[in-house]
Amino acid sequence: MSAHLEPHHSEAMGEYDYEPTPGLPGQLPEGEHVLWQGAPDWRSLAIRAFHARKVAIYCLLLMAWHFYGRLYDGYSIAMALNALTIPVLLTIAVTALLTGLGWLSAWTTIYTITNKRIVLRAGIAIPMSINIPFKSLAEGNLKLHRDGTGDVILKVAGKDRIAYVHLWPHVRRWRFKRPEPMLRCIPEPMRAAEILGRAITPATPPEFTIVESDAARPQPAPQPATATAERDRSIPASGRRSGLAAAAR
Repeated sequence: MSAHLEPHHSEAMGEYDYEPTPGLPGQLPEGEHVLWQGAPDWRSLAIRAFHARKVAIYCLLLMAWHFYGRLYDGYSIAMALNALTIPVLLTIAVTALLTGLGWLSAWTTIYTITNKRIVLRAGIAIPMSINIPFKSLAEGNLKLHRDGTGDVILKVAGKDRIAYVHLWPHVRRWRFKRPEPMLRCIPEPMRAAEILGRAITPATPPEFTIVESDAARPQPAPQPATATAERDRSIPASGRRSGLAAAAR
């Protein structure tokens, strides 16, 4: 198994049907085993990665402005509403497209944590597996969302990296120079973070700090991990690889 962050492209669209273990490109080496597997929540992914909700709200605001503009110009209510027919249809089509992309992306994605690495299997048109060995990790951050999902953000150490375009949408936005892969919009993100922290340093309970993001309130950390609620401040992972520092980004 390569120690570098190299994408493994499938040679056929049916690769998933022949995976010895779902989400992994081949048999695990002796001594390696799966600790956790998960996938993005498609609703959360459509909202946060494909911005379906923001686009819908933006289009609704434009239509409201257009409607009141027509009324101001002397159009009747019926005529003003009739003028909105095409914009409404376009809004529905674009929102449905973005939502569908979110569903497809979640459906074709499996995140895997083993006792030695993280594997991201993703790709709608071009399936690809990305291996991230633990020794390539510098730090991990956790971001929580209002709907109970969250992102485990992985900071890669040294010169190891992979192209932003290969990772998207499973990557932290705007980090083009040094892309930061993510386990994005996963249910029970605290559990995944704890499993990852224990896998990296089995002898040390994972320590991380919960920093409120768009969550209505911070979620309690799984025991025996310790957690403290903070706001608008990023806290590093204690200078050692003992777990995940949770930070709002």
